[in-house]
Amino acid sequence: MAATDPITAANFNNLRDDLENNFGPTRWGIPVGTAVANIPNTVVGGSDPATSDSVLAADVERLFGISQLVYYHQMGVQKTVTGTTFPDFTLGEKIFWADWGEAGDVQGIYDIINDITAWSAYSSSWLGDFNTTDTAISAYTTNWGNTNATDVLQRTVTYTWGSAQEMTNFFLMGGEVRVSLTASSGTVGTAGSKDDNWALMLSNTGNITLKLQPNAAGTSYEWVSFASGGGGTGATQTTTNPAGPVNSGSEYLGYNRAGSGSIYDDNTYQAYYTISSTSVAVRIVLTDGDTGTDNPADGASRTPIDEPVTAEISGTAQISYASSSITLADNDAVNHVFSLPDRQPGTTTSGSWAVS
Repeated sequence: MAATDPITAANFNNLRDDLENNFGPTRWGIPVGTAVANIPNTVVGGSDPATSDSVLAADVERLFGISQLVYYHQMGVQKTVTGTTFPDFTLGEKIFWADWGEAGDVQGIYDIINDITAWSAYSSSWLGDFNTTDTAISAYTTNWGNTNATDVLQRTVTYTWGSAQEMTNFFLMGGEVRVSLTASSGTVGTAGSKDDNWALMLSNTGNITLKLQPNAAGTSYEWVSFASGGGGTGATQTTTNPAGPVNSGSEYLGYNRAGSGSIYDDNTYQAYYTISSTSVAVRIVLTDGDTGTDNPADGASRTPIDEPVTAEISGTAQISYASSSITLADNDAVNHVFSLPDRQPGTTTSGSWAVS
């Protein structure tokens, strides 16, 4: 092809298919439709632009804009294309390859889409914009952990989307769900106390995060859970459906942190996940198996006392969702805004505490 060749419907459809296959509803989550922020639909036409093709200026402008948005969401910057910042075509104007960028570089928009398709969420981090919303996890204030046996404090946080497609879009655009807990008051700050041990353990863990990414081969997806503070053991769970992220709905252990020595004693901090077509449930489990084994400061030998946990246990259920947006100006200095669709969960239920 040459820069002076017109763009046919087949050319256009090949470009938009490349974009959809790498950032569409079955890949990264931008739906196909007619809204300005969506990947444009295919166009109908033959091989002769003068007689049968119907590639409209609006289609080309929108494909250019959404391609720049996807590139920005991946890379954190817009792709430099020599020539006009935003195509500014008139109705009925014949569109040539030169219109996609520099007249001497017929690759123009191909350069953008080729970079998009080469990028992978498996090996690269999203560098575009994300927003967060927080839901408070109310405090548990009643003493626990002093029955001279193993005590368990737990609650379930549930994130729910309006549809399976919305949940798919959320995760495939880099969205994450996170849970973090803290311990305060009581004897927090007193070295060796149960309260202080729990405060250290929860603080060192940070956010327990769940995200979705393609597997190394790019043939399926996998759920990945980990702690932002490091430590503990996360999990990678292969999805049961290679065409999408929905898990079987069976609960599995996604994160486990086991205490040892004099810091956490016999405590464990765990997160279990149940992933269905429209929801993610995170069951947070704090297990206090410490029956009072810290050595007393005076070195004396005495019967261990299983003191209670008196600290308040509270936290946050957080949603991190893609919010990248760009503004492109045309030759008439008219701004065109392209934004990712907001697919954050419709509800976040923080549940209630239970002791067993």
